[in-house]
Amino acid sequence: MDNPRPVVSLTAAFAYLLGQHLQGKVRMDEMPIKLREEDYDLIAKGGNVPYRIASRIRDEIKDIGPKGELPASAVRISMEGDVTTLMDVMGACERIVKTPVPLPYSRHTSRFLSLYAMTLPFILVDSQGLKTIVGVAMITWALFAIEEIAHMIEDPFTDKSFSLPLAAYAETIHGSCEQIIGHPLTWDYEEPIEYVEQVDDIAELEEEEEEEEEPEDPPPPKHPDGIEIRFP
Repeated sequence: MDNPRPVVSLTAAFAYLLGQHLQGKVRMDEMPIKLREEDYDLIAKGGNVPYRIASRIRDEIKDIGPKGELPASAVRISMEGDVTTLMDVMGACERIVKTPVPLPYSRHTSRFLSLYAMTLPFILVDSQGLKTIVGVAMITWALFAIEEIAHMIEDPFTDKSFSLPLAAYAETIHGSCEQIIGHPLTWDYEEPIEYVEQVDDIAELEEEEEEEEEPEDPPPPKHPDGIEIRFP
């Protein structure tokens, strides 16, 4: 694999597509990454798009170096393990979405809270008087708010404001991928970049900067008559 751009682009795209997959819809206009035509065709097939992307990444890394030779073989094995981790994370997220709290539990909690809120005033009115109104309002608000928060946590991947910021997570991964490859992933595909030459140039530039920063010895002081004073 001479050009790492496909793997890096697919990795960044995986972050966007996984979040959209968990929300139940794929929106290509929200993924600012240039992919190859065959990658777009793969996404257009629908289904479990993140799984298709992860499988494509695995196919790409199979071309790293001659098979069976080190260090290419070790790098390939390590990257395949990373792809497996991506798939495991995807599966864990899907289980959260597809395994809601059983409906009887939710209904029982709602009924219990409603019954408690209706009977609480009769218990407090004799001892608290008019304060009962304020006390019951605050207690019922707190309890029903806790129940509502539980429903929100049940599915943290929705596109509502109180859910996890999946788009922000994907943008962070996108930025990290661009730092790795050295140029924006919004660029069109070009010839493979000569990374070795770029690294050599950077090293030479750093050496030149270090030489320029080295302080020079100050000139010896001079006598007012123009005679140089040299110390032993």
